[in-house]
Amino acid sequence: MKTIDQLSLAISKKLSKDAKLRKLCLDFYNKAGNILIDEGEICEIGYDKLFIDEFIPYPPEVVGYVIAQFHYMLVNSGAALIAIAVADSPQGNEQIVGNNKILETIAEPFTATFDGTSWGYKIVIQS
Repeated sequence: MKTIDQLSLAISKKLSKDAKLRKLCLDFYNKAGNILIDEGEICEIGYDKLFIDEFIPYPPEVVGYVIAQFHYMLVNSGAALIAIAVADSPQGNEQIVGNNKILETIAEPFTATFDGTSWGYKIVIQS
């Protein structure tokens, strides 16, 4: 069993024992489009775009749990999400060469590569 599937199973098990936490996670899932990062900026993005639109299909309460954990880190733990501009939107996951061409435009001092192997995609950014 893949690690991500094991994690999903463990989260599901935890949520099955705590109805309040399960409800909270479902609330985060259902409201994901209303929670925006960098609201009003060119890089504005909703949690729905980060976690639901591109996420491998897992139960909503599991995805909500991940969203809640991410939200907590951003709001309470001093974590940061940094958007780094590139010249164009990404192409399909199978378009490895095209995605790497786009990533060549990343601003210095960063470099990025796309290898398409992790969950159908993987981007590595280095500085």
